[in-house]
Formats: sequence, C-alpha cells, structure tokens
Amino acid sequence: MVNDDVIVPRISDLPHVLPGLTGKIELVFEGEQEGSVKVSKALVGKAVRETFKKYFPDPLRKRTRGSQEGQGGKQGDDSEYAKIIQWFESGNRVEVSDDMPRDTYARELEKVKGLREVTKKHMASLDEKYELPSVMEFVLDGLHQNSKIAKDEIDHATSYKDLVGSIFTGQGKMYEED
Repeated sequence: MVNDDVIVPRISDLPHVLPGLTGKIELVFEGEQEGSVKVSKALVGKAVRETFKKYFPDPLRKRTRGSQEGQGGKQGDDSEYAKIIQWFESGNRVEVSDDMPRDTYARELEKVKGLREVTKKHMASLDEKYELPSVMEFVLDGLHQNSKIAKDEIDHATSYKDLVGSIFTGQGKMYEED
C-alpha cells in the first residue's frame, strides 16, 4: 500500500471495478457466450474512449493539410499524437500500477515524449504534482482505446507499448470493443 499524502484516481485503478461490474453483467447477460469479464472490460474501455473524445482531439481523424502547422511534407502519423506514438514505435514502453508511489508513477509517465505537452495543451488547469500524471495515463489509455498503442494488464501492472510491434511478436492482448 502506498502512503501518498493526496489520493488521485488513476486509469490503472479501473480494473478494481470489474468484480462489481461483472456481478451486474452476469445478471443481465446470463447464458451469453462473451463472458462477463470480457464484456466488463469492453464497457470500461468504451467509457474511457468516449470520455477521452470530450477533452482531447480524436486520434483517428486526420488533420487537414492546412492544419499541419508547417510540418511540410512530413510522412507518417500527422496527428497531434505523432510524437507519443513514434516514441512507442521506437521500441519504448511504460509500466504503471495502482500501487506505485506518486513520484515513481509520474517519473514513468514523463518518459513518454510529447505526452506532457499534449496533456497540458488540452487540460491546462491541472495540478502538476497530483492530477497531471493521472491525466497523462488517461491520454495513453485513450490512445489505446483508439487503437494507436497497445496495452497489457498483468496483475496490478499496466504496460503501454507499440501496437504494431506487439501484434507481430504476439505479445499484445487485443479484444474487441464496441
């Protein structure tokens, strides 16, 4: 148990809602083939994706040529999230957990190039010490929910990494969400 002085919810806390959610889903989906845990994860993922779109630009929408702000003929991902996605495509990954001390959690998220800048651009009034790291993880999960980066959950740890690389190495855990 971490003894941080201020408690801020994290995306990595969300798996703890699954047991309560799966109990409700079992009552509604009794006899279905999907399985309550898979359905619960899909519902949580959809909630993250929809909330993400309320605060951040849609990562699936391409920017028009005029809005690329002097990037010229740059190829590849021209989105606002390009620096973040390229960081993961370079073989980098981050791992966070619900029981990490705040400082360790923040340092791990700060490794991701461009993540702080995108987060602050769209959520300018965040408390740097407590809220910013949690919202930075939210951005990563939003990118995952929009199929831009991969996510693995093992026990209480969540790792974010390159989507394409994880597909080819067979290490990505993909599940469909609607």
